Amino acid sequence: MPITKASQNPLHSAILLANEIDKKALISKLIGDKSLNILPFLSQKKGLVFSDQAINEVIAEEERHDSITIALSQKRKLKTFSSGERKKLFLKHCLAQNPDFLVLDNPLDHLDIASRAELKEFLKEIKDKITLIQLANRKTDILDFIEQWYEVDVPFGELVPFQVENFSSKKDKCSDFSLLIDDSNHAAQELIRLENVFLSYGENHVLDGISWTIGQNEFWQLIGPNGSGKSSMLAMLTGDNVKGYGQEVYLFGKKKGTGESVWDIKKKIGYFSVALLDLFKSDQKVVDMVLSGFYDSIGLYVKPTDTQQRIASQWLSLVGLGDKGNDRFSKLSEGGRRIVLILRAVIKNPPLVLLDEPVEGLDEKNAQWVIQLINTLVEQTTMTIVYISHRTEPDLDAARIFELVPGEKGASGNIQEALR
Repeated sequence: MPITKASQNPLHSAILLANEIDKKALISKLIGDKSLNILPFLSQKKGLVFSDQAINEVIAEEERHDSITIALSQKRKLKTFSSGERKKLFLKHCLAQNPDFLVLDNPLDHLDIASRAELKEFLKEIKDKITLIQLANRKTDILDFIEQWYEVDVPFGELVPFQVENFSSKKDKCSDFSLLIDDSNHAAQELIRLENVFLSYGENHVLDGISWTIGQNEFWQLIGPNGSGKSSMLAMLTGDNVKGYGQEVYLFGKKKGTGESVWDIKKKIGYFSVALLDLFKSDQKVVDMVLSGFYDSIGLYVKPTDTQQRIASQWLSLVGLGDKGNDRFSKLSEGGRRIVLILRAVIKNPPLVLLDEPVEGLDEKNAQWVIQLINTLVEQTTMTIVYISHRTEPDLDAARIFELVPGEKGASGNIQEALR
């Protein structure tokens, strides 16, 4: 008997996704053909998609027509709200269209801890009124009231039951990196020091008296709500933010503005961000992507030395990609591309490595792969790692946490000793 809102409570389902799955095609199977749905109990039902892409399309449409389509009562465009507020407003907008079910495409992605908790609570409030189909890359993101789990049979594209109790993550150790690490430029020293640093743009106060010292061979996690100033903090650490001039900002032993160039600073910093994926041409070779880290360039424009080519090949071999060096970067899995860009960040053996959301959007297998690499760098090198993420990873334990706490005059800083 078809499940209806009038006859019984909705039946909620989760579909655990691998990164190689064609998500667009899967969503089409869920909401496209009403007579033959990939989940039979949804046949003849009206469905809508709740996703970051759908929200971004509304924002683009409002900008294009200088209009307001969602937050009419507040008379505000959607882009003016925080990430958590946008999602809640768009969710209410979807519900107002009275669908039979909603496809929730990774609804918790890109949200801070408080916003995640708030969205989870709202979804729990509506669970008795509408069927929810959650697409999730990570098992830990699946809503706790979901009754049945599926995964996609890759060869056939069909859904098969997922046995939660049989789930396990592979936690193999990476190879020994110690032979490739030259620690001669990693003298025990203070790498970064911020003393009572303030940052504002006009009347927009961002940072309020931040003090933070980062030493050699430390492992930090930088956390804070959406909009708390994490991007501004990163710009302070890399020397990119001109607002640091005239303040007590010390980078690798020198006060900012006393003669060092941005490029002098960047030589000592390895940086990874998912945004880098959009900057590189997809037809570049994997080995060239890694080699570009020697030059801090977006692409390889000079002929590398024989020594540099040998080191790049050795790094790729140590992470299990030794036979992929001449492959096109675009042919790697999502996790493989992240690994390559992290190698790009560390190949020059920088004293400081900044990793901005390295596992966001990855499935369980690829996330574990990246986590293994980070743990190996922490254990086998003297690089200082600063890991920026909303998510708490049980297998990735920073020794210390720097938390940005929003306030009326901007975010203040709070240092926590992580519990191990």
